[in-house]
Amino acid sequence: MELEQKYIKKQNKKLNDIIKEVFLVDINEKSRTRNSVDARIAYSKILRDHGYTYEDISKTLKKNHATVIYYIKTIENLIKFDPIFNKKYILCKKRFLDETDIKFNKREIDLFMDYIKMYFEENKSMPSLEYCQDIILKKLI
Repeated sequence: MELEQKYIKKQNKKLNDIIKEVFLVDINEKSRTRNSVDARIAYSKILRDHGYTYEDISKTLKKNHATVIYYIKTIENLIKFDPIFNKKYILCKKRFLDETDIKFNKREIDLFMDYIKMYFEENKSMPSLEYCQDIILKKLI
């Protein structure tokens, strides 16, 4: 097994464990309950945001790739209209990011600093720490 495949498998296992803790379901079990489907939707979206293809995600879920496409299309409405799902999704995504080696690259840091300077010029004051955290969270979520 290649090193990259081992890393991918490890990341999938991490996310699977996080989803299991938050949604209290095993996404690999055959179930069509709302909570199980919501868990698979969150799992799919998080992996998709990390560059996984629909086919890659569908293989981990043992589903058709069209199902994953459907999950990705429906998540925006779930996030908007289901506050419980939204909180669970954000928690899963945040925990997954905290447990992985994802870091900001230099270009992103430069863009963020430019944004802070622009804010200062417009408002003649520095943004609060909460405001900066909000910007970063919006980028991650």
